[in-house]
Amino acid sequence: GVEGRGPSLIGVGSASVEFQVSSGRMPMARQEAQAMRKPPAFTDEQVRQLGQYIQELGGGPQVPQGDLREGANLSTGGELFRINCSQCHAFGAGGGALSSGKYAPSLKPASDRQIYAAMLSGPQNMPVFGDNQITPEQKADIIAYIQETLKHDQDQGGFNLGRYGPSTEGLAIFLVGIVALVFASLWIAGKS
Repeated sequence: GVEGRGPSLIGVGSASVEFQVSSGRMPMARQEAQAMRKPPAFTDEQVRQLGQYIQELGGGPQVPQGDLREGANLSTGGELFRINCSQCHAFGAGGGALSSGKYAPSLKPASDRQIYAAMLSGPQNMPVFGDNQITPEQKADIIAYIQETLKHDQDQGGFNLGRYGPSTEGLAIFLVGIVALVFASLWIAGKS
């Protein structure tokens, strides 16, 4: 690294490079509190070549080649997602607020490789989930759950109110209740 220009890339591995560059988070403007997702500046092939170059220079975690969802178990992935991921990314994978003005981004636009790379490298406030915390098979389960269930999930109970949780549901019930009470009051006043 060069002071004032960028951090050292020794030991970050190709996983970190793939995540940051393929999601458009790099290059990052200095004034940003958090790297925002932008259109990537490089093709997937260029991103992998750049990641491999950094890997050869300094080593670190790598995203495996091939189908990352092969042999995945959706129910196990759902359980692991709820235990390890949902407190930041929300149960519907729409993202959520963190401390210091940061947030966990939505997982909707993320590819299999980006999710795997993020688990290996722990970008920004995200913890690192190395292979000793979550095995490669469990990572495949989580990725399959996100890609096959959360991105295509239909709400069985009707309108989902944006999947923001109980706050929006409480607000909707409150507003409907207040409107009903106002009309009931007006009806009673009109009868008397």
